Amino acid sequence: MEPARDVLAQFLDDLNDDLADADIETAQNRIESFQDEYDLQIREGGIAIGVHIDIWSYDYKDDIYFLVRGYDSITTGVEEVVVDHVYSLVSAMGEGAAERASRMRDEPPTVTETSYESMETDIDIDIHADVYYHRMRASCDGKQTGQVTQPSKSDILDAVESVIPNDERV
Repeated sequence: MEPARDVLAQFLDDLNDDLADADIETAQNRIESFQDEYDLQIREGGIAIGVHIDIWSYDYKDDIYFLVRGYDSITTGVEEVVVDHVYSLVSAMGEGAAERASRMRDEPPTVTETSYESMETDIDIDIHADVYYHRMRASCDGKQTGQVTQPSKSDILDAVESVIPNDERV
């Protein structure tokens, strides 16, 4: 079960107050209690993957940023966290891009552009999602795929895998 946004906001405010007061023990207890209450598993270690999705539609343009952590493989992290979002953008017919982007922002591990730019990642992947034409393109470290029209989830994952540098693949 995920906490409601207002509950999460209050938790973060309280945690911020604890840290501002240098009350580390209370902050740790608050975090443990919150994790237990909502059965949250905080991934530690692993690869830090930054994913920027550039959304384009006939009447809508936007950017969504993800920070994916705790996976041993870039492919696994992207597959488990980001592929469904890209697929929903480039395949849906009824709902508009703005509504889908809004839903994405409500789900972890989306972050703000400012947070994204300030975070240290092991690899950054850019995905262009063309909602109007139902296609996508992936890029990483200057390597880019061509347009993939009406991609399946496996097509999206293949496109991302193809731009990951060989020395980064696990």
